[in-house]
Amino acid sequence: MSDLRRVLIACVGGVALLCAAGTSQATIIDFTYTQTDASTGAGTISGDIDASSVGASGVLTFSGVLPAATLIQKDTTTEPIPAGMVGFMNPGGSDANPGADTGFHLGWTGEVTLAATEGTTTYLVDVPLRVPTSGQTFSYQYKLTDDNSSVGGSNDAENTHATEIKKVAGWIGENNAGHRHTGDEVPWGTGTESHTTSKSFTAGTDARGDLLGITVGNRGSQEGTLTGVVFADEVTLNGKLDADDNTLRSSGPDIIGYDTSDYVVENTAESVTLAGFTVRDNANRTLVATVGGERGDTIASLTFGGTPLTQAAISDAGSTHASVWYLDLADTGGPITGDLVLTW
Repeated sequence: MSDLRRVLIACVGGVALLCAAGTSQATIIDFTYTQTDASTGAGTISGDIDASSVGASGVLTFSGVLPAATLIQKDTTTEPIPAGMVGFMNPGGSDANPGADTGFHLGWTGEVTLAATEGTTTYLVDVPLRVPTSGQTFSYQYKLTDDNSSVGGSNDAENTHATEIKKVAGWIGENNAGHRHTGDEVPWGTGTESHTTSKSFTAGTDARGDLLGITVGNRGSQEGTLTGVVFADEVTLNGKLDADDNTLRSSGPDIIGYDTSDYVVENTAESVTLAGFTVRDNANRTLVATVGGERGDTIASLTFGGTPLTQAAISDAGSTHASVWYLDLADTGGPITGDLVLTW
């Protein structure tokens, strides 16, 4: 009976390795955020980004969570504060641009990582929490009241102006900085009242490049003199941010072809072939193969479609053999099919 040689070939095709795009572009994406009281806030960030440079098929929708903002209450009051308020503003205000040292500020630092999934691969991109320098659109809205009777107060905001109008504003950008964007005119007459103010705008030059944030406050001496404290709740901020496309990356390997073949051949055979192995299309592809055998013969070569693979590791113990081989594959714009040929 002839001696037999046994060999096992396992092949993983087209591993899209962890990689980054290496670009300097910035994709504009959207965010929305709502602060419901002094300690509770939540938001989301999402947008479509072309991730083909890191192995995706094209444009993917990335999304993530905008964490709760840090609240800085800048004004002080002896009035009891109703439950559920985000912050408050004293009668005095600020017309400063940039910067408002009154009212209260909601702000962020750092960055948020967004994710998108295609097949078995997750793609990531970082979003700095800063106002874009390109002058993007923002909007805010918040509710106002001077009523604190629910907590035993007797506060009543009134304006000395003939029409009892008072302007409020949102300063977009960092604390004590940013650009003022004046909201709706708010009438404060006799008796407790509630109002809503809002504004949509292109972020002003003093805000661009600042850390993301909003300061809520009264406009200085605009339209008469206000008495009493104004409380604010349900502060909503929406706008656009720059995703840092230079951080675009895949989070791990994407296996885009796999096969395992077990061969038993005559000891006189000089090669075995895994025929017609296909690696599907991907921008970053590496073919990895492992070879295991029950005879200690030296392997002369391992080729894919006639191109030699490079041996990365080898282990011989007695009559057994194990080795790892790889081949970087070009981006041809389509799948690659070829025979994997092992030769002794």
